[in-house]
Amino acid sequence: MNSFEADLKRAIISPLFIVGVSVMLYIVNKMSINSDLFKISVPIIASMPYSTAWLKDKRSGYIKLYLVRINETSYILGKIMACAISSGLVIALPIWIYDNYLAEMKTESAYIIFFLVGALWGCISAVLAVWTNNSCVAYGGAFVVCYLLIILCERYLQNMYCIYPYEWMFPEKQWVFEESGRRLVLVGFIAVVMCIYYEMVRRRIKDV
Repeated sequence: MNSFEADLKRAIISPLFIVGVSVMLYIVNKMSINSDLFKISVPIIASMPYSTAWLKDKRSGYIKLYLVRINETSYILGKIMACAISSGLVIALPIWIYDNYLAEMKTESAYIIFFLVGALWGCISAVLAVWTNNSCVAYGGAFVVCYLLIILCERYLQNMYCIYPYEWMFPEKQWVFEESGRRLVLVGFIAVVMCIYYEMVRRRIKDV
């Protein structure tokens, strides 16, 4: 099993992933995906599965054992890819379960969009974890970033809807290429955040 597969398995079977799916499914079922509670919960729930994996490895000393067996690039990419996938799934999977098994009428939500939004917030949380060396900041930081972006877009940057978190999931503006345009923007943001994560962890590894 390579580094990515091991990290993804750890992320998917972690208690925090299961709790996150359960909480999000409850919110979707009781409040709907259009509720304010769902919107503000997304960055928090997305940060839960695997955003602090680097900190846990560093504090436990396991990172030294990992780096003996694999190179640092494989280690870092395994961490951030597993974080992105598990964070995307913890948001999209409950919506899919609701649409297919709990909804009174079968519906089709934009699962890929919700997956990408979750992946983005998970990656942002992972960057915050490395930057601050603090798990609490990682779990709550994405929500703070989301809230700041909402304030900026609603009060000062109304035309910059591409950075408005709610617009990603529930568009009110006319996007170029419509849903495909939103997907491209989110993929671009994720790629940038992943690059930042890679460089930050690469520098931190030198001090381990």
